[in-house]
Amino acid sequence: MEIQQRASHDIQPLIEQRADPFICRHSDGYYYFVASVPEYDRIEIRRAQNLEKLVTSTPVVIWRKRETGILSANIWAPELHFIDDKWYVYFAAAHTTETNEGLFDHRMYVLENENDNPLEGSWMERGQVRTEWESFALDATTFEHNGSRYYVWAQKDPNIGGNSNLYISKMSNPWTLTGPQTMISLPEYDWEIIGYKVNEGAAFLRKGNLVFLSYSASATDFNQLLHGPT
Repeated sequence: MEIQQRASHDIQPLIEQRADPFICRHSDGYYYFVASVPEYDRIEIRRAQNLEKLVTSTPVVIWRKRETGILSANIWAPELHFIDDKWYVYFAAAHTTETNEGLFDHRMYVLENENDNPLEGSWMERGQVRTEWESFALDATTFEHNGSRYYVWAQKDPNIGGNSNLYISKMSNPWTLTGPQTMISLPEYDWEIIGYKVNEGAAFLRKGNLVFLSYSASATDFNQLLHGPT
């Protein structure tokens, strides 16, 4: 996330060396910040009563990757959500083996904490969010609309050429999809297929009873573009 500095429109990072940033403002008056850390080996949360103080707030590590096997590499794109009086972190993680370093072999996972303050209490692994395929998947987000909870994520369909599409499904609880799994976005336009055919990083915006979706497209470098709402 970026904030505008001075009248010269000089743009500076809010928090440096943090990819995939996510901020939520909770009813307790605090802003909570999570993101991918440079080592990709842990999930940490920081909080402050305004955005500027997030810069100097002390991050608290809530979970670390495993040494081998599942959940052992490339911890990416965490999001923090408060659902039914509990805190949840959605994130992507890869698994390592003797022949696999875990690059671009991610699955989606969930952590749960019953404490009022997500910087305290115990975080429990709720496991993998299972989809129709065992394939590259990441960038999950969730929202509630008209009494139902929805889950949106990016995933590689083995039957479709390209890298990742966006899908949506209803949820029976914060870690289980109840289906059907519906594709809502496929990289097809020129600005979505620069370098790679990618749709990912979905985020929802609400205005009244309307829900809007923004997302990222193309290679994860200076070519990646943000599109929304749609």
